Amino acid sequence: MRMRLDIAAAALMLVWAAVSPLAAQKRPGAPPPPPPPRKQNAPARGPNRANANPGKQNPVEQLERFEQMPPEEREKALSKLPAARRARVEKQLANLDKLPPEQRERRIARLKALQSLPPERRQAVQQEIEDLRALSPRLRAARLSGDELKTFSPLEQQLIRDTFPRAARGLPENP
Repeated sequence: MRMRLDIAAAALMLVWAAVSPLAAQKRPGAPPPPPPPRKQNAPARGPNRANANPGKQNPVEQLERFEQMPPEEREKALSKLPAARRARVEKQLANLDKLPPEQRERRIARLKALQSLPPERRQAVQQEIEDLRALSPRLRAARLSGDELKTFSPLEQQLIRDTFPRAARGLPENP
């Protein structure tokens, strides 16, 4: 019986001695996935990236470019856009065309300022504007003059108030 126990212990030690160094070795993991292929329209890196891909311009710059085009060139350029984007651009252009020049400049400046915000802040400002639009004029004016906007930076507060200039001044919105 003792001999069996010794043989079993020796076999166990032999197996342990063989397995232990193997377990200590690092097994190579799966190779890292290859980087995704670069898209044809991916923005170039470096200082001239704004000019490297004119199709991916700032939306405000694109709107200004469309505004300055002759009608036939504008129609040709708009036809290249996806339907949803084209509808938005056409609506914005129509709204800008209705404005007097000084209001148009203020609107474009406001759009540029909004576009300059980081994406998460831009989304927060846009959400606040949507929330304010859903309120009655009286509640909107109260919210614009209250402490609710304190969570926004001064620039963001100004962008929000500029969207509702009459309400921000406490005036009735429909003169």
